Amino acid sequence: MLLNILLNGVNDSLEGAQQAAAAAADTAQQAAGGAARTGASGGPFFIIVYILFLVVIFYLFIIRPNKKRENEREAMRSKIEVGNWVVTSSGLYGKVVSVYADEFLVEFGVNKGVNIPVAKSEIVGVKEPGLSSTPAAEEIEDAPKKKKFGIF
Repeated sequence: MLLNILLNGVNDSLEGAQQAAAAAADTAQQAAGGAARTGASGGPFFIIVYILFLVVIFYLFIIRPNKKRENEREAMRSKIEVGNWVVTSSGLYGKVVSVYADEFLVEFGVNKGVNIPVAKSEIVGVKEPGLSSTPAAEEIEDAPKKKKFGIF
């Protein structure tokens, strides 16, 4: 009987300690939750400002330069006239024979009369092909010097 009384007392004190620990944990969790809501994130205003910042950076570094490049390409394409040499996006050189609303008639190859319509969007530059068989002066200067073997 004395043992039962002692055991009941120990159980009561354990239950009290568990209840006190649970209450302390709830209090700590509520305090941490309140700090998290108002502390680091800054609320919905911070999120809106952050998203606007990302949109502005995206516009300045990606969209604006692409629009500028595309406008330069369109200006170059609008200046192409009959007789100009052009290079296509596939790397083919040709001479413009005729200009239409949204395509060019381009003569490819050495055989005259091979005229192929090419969309204006596929022209990437106005450039004459380098068809010489001798290397350019820059290539000659950059070539490594041959070493002579022998006594001298």
